[in-house]
Amino acid sequence: ETDSPDEEMDMDSANGNDREPQHRILVLNKH
Repeated sequence: ETDSPDEEMDMDSANGNDREPQHRILVLNKH
């Protein structure tokens, strides 16, 4: 049970980081 939340948190962190650069590229492209 402890591994389940740990893995989810790791995925959330990676997803957030991946989403940040992607959003930046979209903004740059839009500009």
